[in-house]
Amino acid sequence: TQLLDYSGLGFDELKEYGWKNIVHPQDWNNNQQVWSKAIHEKEDFEVKHRLLRFDKVYRWHLSRVHALKDTAGDISFWVGTSTDIHEEKLFADELVKQVAEREILEKQKNTFISMASHELKTPLTSIQGFAQAILDGAATQPDMLHQAAHVIYDEASRTSVAFSDGSLATFDASAAAWSVPKT
Repeated sequence: TQLLDYSGLGFDELKEYGWKNIVHPQDWNNNQQVWSKAIHEKEDFEVKHRLLRFDKVYRWHLSRVHALKDTAGDISFWVGTSTDIHEEKLFADELVKQVAEREILEKQKNTFISMASHELKTPLTSIQGFAQAILDGAATQPDMLHQAAHVIYDEASRTSVAFSDGSLATFDASAAAWSVPKT
């Protein structure tokens, strides 16, 4: 009688396959498959599906059905329950959605960190290279020292700008060419 109260339908409307009237159309095929398998295998079953309430609102339910068998192993009748799990189902679906969104954000963060790391390494490589040229004595002429100092200053400035405005701007990391004249 609880199903009759829940659905607002009469017994005659629900007997046989009349319960199709309260199962959500998108859940009906799965319901049919689970039910047919249970009948064929003479086994219990459970299914999550949406059932139509008397006020014409579908709500998620977990239905569990037990096959009562006679001494010969044939099914005498079925006994079942349907538990309203609507809030739990919506909550679980929202969690799945949020986890998927977090995974996307995590991938975006990792991509950003990778790109930022690359963009920071490029000017630092130029700075290190020109500083090393000065330290090794490869840049001894005033114009070479000036060029090295200028590249170091420019690359450091670009890196500084990327952090000073609160965002990591895309670096124009075209490294300056360095050529040491042969003596």
